[in-house]
Amino acid sequence: MKTKINQNLYYIKDDIKRIALIMHLLIFFMFTTNHTRAFDSDMELMQREITGQVVDAETGEPLPGVNIVIEGTNIGVITNPDGYYKIVAAPDNVLVFSYVGFLTTRVIVDDQGVINIEMSPDLSRLDEVIV
Repeated sequence: MKTKINQNLYYIKDDIKRIALIMHLLIFFMFTTNHTRAFDSDMELMQREITGQVVDAETGEPLPGVNIVIEGTNIGVITNPDGYYKIVAAPDNVLVFSYVGFLTTRVIVDDQGVINIEMSPDLSRLDEVIV
């Protein structure tokens, strides 16, 4: 009878050790896992590629080298020689288009996938240009 009790105690101690090990592993993974990753994934899912062309509002000519920046960040691109650009942004981002001699334009991305911009010349600064 005594050996039967000792065997049961041995099995119980073994079970307690296994449970303790499992709990330690769970606690370890709980504190070492990056909990912001799910949030990052949601943000990544919300972001998408935005494309478009930037042209002069008066002539319709493409504007190469226009700066396009996501407002409040240092993420940006410039238009190619044909005035086209491509940038990854979220719906709540604001794209800021700026070019020397033209008025700065701000556009909320929203659900748009293509954002074409017509930039108007900044006539108020025309007299400041030295030739």
